[in-house]
Amino acid sequence: KVLRKCLIDLERDSRASRDYDRHTLVLTLYSECLGKLVTRKETRVKALEAETLRVQRRFDVLALLSTTFESYPWEKRPEYSKMFEPLPLDPFSPPTKRKMCSVLGFEESGDVFDPLAPLHDILDHSGANSMAGALASLCSMVQLPPGYLHARSLIVRFRKLRGSSDGLPKVESSVIPVIKKLVSPADKADLAWWCSAQYASGSVEQLHCLDLAHSNATTASEEIESLQGRASKEDERAALDRVKRIDTARAILSDHILVDKVLEQNNSSDLVQKVYKSIIRKVQKVSAEKESYCPEHFVRELLIEGSLAAALASLDDCDGFTTVHFRSLAILVHDACKLLASRYTHIFVGRVARILARRWMINGDDASDSNVDYSSMKTTDLLANSDNSEKKLSDALLSDEGEITSDFVMDIAWTSDLDGVDANGLISNTHRGGENPGIIASEEPSALNAMSSLRESSEHICSRVALRIAFLICFAEGYHRNKESIAEEFGDENIHCNIMVDRSNAQTKTKGIKQSSQKDGCFEGHLALEHARELLGVVFAGQGSTVASTCGFLL
Repeated sequence: KVLRKCLIDLERDSRASRDYDRHTLVLTLYSECLGKLVTRKETRVKALEAETLRVQRRFDVLALLSTTFESYPWEKRPEYSKMFEPLPLDPFSPPTKRKMCSVLGFEESGDVFDPLAPLHDILDHSGANSMAGALASLCSMVQLPPGYLHARSLIVRFRKLRGSSDGLPKVESSVIPVIKKLVSPADKADLAWWCSAQYASGSVEQLHCLDLAHSNATTASEEIESLQGRASKEDERAALDRVKRIDTARAILSDHILVDKVLEQNNSSDLVQKVYKSIIRKVQKVSAEKESYCPEHFVRELLIEGSLAAALASLDDCDGFTTVHFRSLAILVHDACKLLASRYTHIFVGRVARILARRWMINGDDASDSNVDYSSMKTTDLLANSDNSEKKLSDALLSDEGEITSDFVMDIAWTSDLDGVDANGLISNTHRGGENPGIIASEEPSALNAMSSLRESSEHICSRVALRIAFLICFAEGYHRNKESIAEEFGDENIHCNIMVDRSNAQTKTKGIKQSSQKDGCFEGHLALEHARELLGVVFAGQGSTVASTCGFLL
């Protein structure tokens, strides 16, 4: 009992934590006494064996530290006593053990014990890899899984590099060798996930780490499922949450890198590239704020933000955004959408563009966010402020196309019913209550400003919507794919229920077009006719067959 009390007091003394020889001497004396104890009670025998193992592990750690740090100055040696939990006051009573640290360490909870924490200062210096190799056997001595010391060395080194101007090493030379030393797939996934957060956001190295994390997280989840109920519900939930979290981050980053590569594949002007990068930043911000990632929403946001940026830039006379720039930006955005559609086969860019175009054509482009003032936005504001953008349309865009049929009637007579507004959109003299013609002095400055009249504002909105719709329909792949009439060469009599078709004339006039479309599905003349039919079908949807003869030439 006296030797054991001396050992407990010595381990509590922080001044003697680096005196390896003194600790070895006391442990030797105490171990000799334990060897002479004899007991016949089974419970006391197990307690004595556990106490002997605790002492033996201390012996092994002291021997390793004494050999490794023999030439080190006293103050640079790791504190041996902090690598073990204190001995229980009564060796024959069940000890109260704290939870061991995870592969990442650095837990701040008081219920977690980290035996590798005293080695951080040693691992922080140069030559940490060789030091981790020399101390690799320490993990089993302190009851940690193999590879934990190498993982801790990598974590300490990454944190040091993050605090300096030096860049992080490649994944192949730093992360992968350490992951191979770990045994548990869950530990591998957690370490790769942590490393991904250290690399630059959107980098290929970050994606590589997420790929490693995802594969190991999936393996860990499958292992828990194979236990068939022997694992706890908490472990099963943690494994599933890990897979879901990593898979979402991996999908987002992979798609972001994919759309960024579009700039490398297209030779665009600096202005177009600047606008495209601003679009990508906004879309990435919106996708990061969502609780769950959906590739369809990512494509939809690309089309929404891209068409808005192109329309506002085209209407701004001060930035030099020409039709050529408009076309180049549209190609960039649609190329990005095509890349995403090729990765996710369930995404149909043409259908998403068609839904957006028809909705904007009927309800305007500000139906989902009435607080956004598009008429006053400039291209410079668009590039500088990412918050002044259209948030999103309803999720119904992807669930139901909502075709406009004969139940819809576009009322264009409302413009003639405005009280007090003349043909030019200006307030009339009668509505002012005065008899003198012209405007009064207080109204003169505002009358000279842009969008000062209802007609100017309306024309600006119409122009913006038209440009956004043109942005969508001109390069959207498969925009008319969902219309069976194209594939069946106008064989369905119910394609356009509001337009009468003269079969003889239609077949004669479209014979050449059909042959061309069979050779090239993107024949511009055929595509233009399809767009014209689409627009007329919307505008005259409520008129029935009374307008059939006026648009039959398009068929």
